[in-house]
Amino acid sequence: MKEEAPGDSPGASDWSVSVGADGFEPDQIQLGDRPVPVRLHILDTMRAVEAALVQCADDIAAAAQRDPKRWRHTGRRTASRSVLWLLARIERAPGPYRRITGQEEQRIVTVAAGAAERIERALGIAS
Repeated sequence: MKEEAPGDSPGASDWSVSVGADGFEPDQIQLGDRPVPVRLHILDTMRAVEAALVQCADDIAAAAQRDPKRWRHTGRRTASRSVLWLLARIERAPGPYRRITGQEEQRIVTVAAGAAERIERALGIAS
């Protein structure tokens, strides 16, 4: 049973309560802080994948930088930015870096495959 707050016009209430056996309880559409359903294994997977990709990009950048004193990251380090930077190294895009070695390329492939596998397992779509 829903009741409007005193003084509200019918049908226009943004605040309503449900009358239960124990008294008044907030309605589910009431504004305010509420726990958000989070699947912790998905959050853990996101953090682990991001950490692996960022670390891979950092390690390869530090090794492939033409002037090692110049290397420093000044922006926010994210999985998507790391993936784009690593892809540019695989595709031999120009920049202040030497070409990556076969061993560095294999590391990128291994880290990317591991990230994809972990994401697929977390989502339940692994084959």
